[in-house]
Amino acid sequence: MDMRMIQFTSRRAYIQQSLKPNTALLIRQPHALTRNHDVCYPFHPNRYFYYLSGFSEPNCWLLITPKNCTLWSEANNPKRSLWEGDVLAEQTTSVLSIDQWFDITSFQQTIEPLLNGLDTLYHIGEKPSLPISLEDGTNLVRDLRIIKDPSEIDAIRQACNISAEAHNHLMRHAKNTPHETALEGLFLQSVMAQGVRSLAYPSIVASGKNACVLHYTDNNQPIDPNSLVLVDAGCEFEQYASDITRTFPANGQFSKHTQAVYEACLDTQEAVIQAVKPGVKLSELNQLASRLITEHLIKLNIITSSLDEALDKQIYKTY
Repeated sequence: MDMRMIQFTSRRAYIQQSLKPNTALLIRQPHALTRNHDVCYPFHPNRYFYYLSGFSEPNCWLLITPKNCTLWSEANNPKRSLWEGDVLAEQTTSVLSIDQWFDITSFQQTIEPLLNGLDTLYHIGEKPSLPISLEDGTNLVRDLRIIKDPSEIDAIRQACNISAEAHNHLMRHAKNTPHETALEGLFLQSVMAQGVRSLAYPSIVASGKNACVLHYTDNNQPIDPNSLVLVDAGCEFEQYASDITRTFPANGQFSKHTQAVYEACLDTQEAVIQAVKPGVKLSELNQLASRLITEHLIKLNIITSSLDEALDKQIYKTY
């Protein structure tokens, strides 16, 4: 078995051991969405489905019972193979170490015998139409996903490394790229040059006042060389995301005022990172960040009220 598949097999085994007697878990992987005619949007697998299978083809079901794991997916046919290439189909059992595989077209007929003797079917994703008591199964997998295993940490680290290099690539060429669209293209170029095709979310490349729009994604304006540029962009690696935001001067040189604000943000970020440790709540880190950034804004005479008043009224959110 492929070493990468061992982690998925282990996760399914954990779920099998966690299931209550006479219960099972069913997860749906949806169809690819049609963009127009015979063209689909890029497909992203259901995260819960992928976490337990390592399978990224669309239109599938995965059933986990205390004793067996069964997968339904699309079968091969000559026309599909000609236009889109082969799918895994019957090879699922050997490649993914799944106990049994069925053609997705036989789902309704083949699943019902597998549910005999069960009282409850937990489900994630699309709710199936089956003659059994149904309950949401998200919690069965959610807690397991919270703690990352070494392979997951490696994937996240790789996604971050690829995205960091793409940000650096973009900044190195920013002076000669006076348009938001072109800068977005540089990020994508670098990510793809490193072997990754999928972004974690739509990139934000915002110059000047556009950077004040929290989820600005038009990315279609010329860049004033005297403005700041905010880039919020990250890639996915093996279905794990990165998320990096950086702000830099379009012409490569901070002014006195923009550098002061930049250093205030940097100081706050570094202090919050230092405060991260087991037992510290996200809400506590947020309170620390709010206090520090407010203190800096007061020192810069951007906020003129007292610290207590500024925090109480959350004036820092304006900036």
